[in-house]
Amino acid sequence: MDAETAAIRRRRAVLGMTQSELAKEAGVSQSLVAKLEAGTSDASYSRVKRLLDVLDEKEHATGLKASDAMSRRLCVVAPHEKASKAVSLMGKKGVSQLPVLEGERAVGSLSEEDVLARVEKGADLSSETVAAIMAPPFPQVDEAVPLQAVVALLMHEKAVLVTKRGKIAGIITKSDVLSAASKRHV
Repeated sequence: MDAETAAIRRRRAVLGMTQSELAKEAGVSQSLVAKLEAGTSDASYSRVKRLLDVLDEKEHATGLKASDAMSRRLCVVAPHEKASKAVSLMGKKGVSQLPVLEGERAVGSLSEEDVLARVEKGADLSSETVAAIMAPPFPQVDEAVPLQAVVALLMHEKAVLVTKRGKIAGIITKSDVLSAASKRHV
């Protein structure tokens, strides 16, 4: 249940619900929702199940898809490019991770954490290639996938690539989901 209770806040935010609204619909107190989201309460299975059932019902009713939250402005790097160029692009575009593409195929990912780990080991970013630093590629989902599935992936991944007819069409990060949630009131 721990993973599910940890996702309550994010799922609620995506739906644009307040803690009070969720609590009222589930028949529990707002303080219980707050404590669960903060990880300071061990609620009974039945109470957590009621909260999750309300969230499931609302998510199904909203019909939010991956395409509703994705950023279409995709910044990418190639594996043969210098790591210093990738870091410069990340700073210029204000992003903390980049997909690494070879042609139209995702072959890896690069994040600030990946770069920092190499710098800590004494790497010279001006001579290292992206391929030497990159991590495995971000997971990919079709644009029609329910946003709740993307939120579940983002609990464990830094980003999710969104495809349209098999081609990469965008990217979703945690901040994209929260931005979509703040713009949509259900």
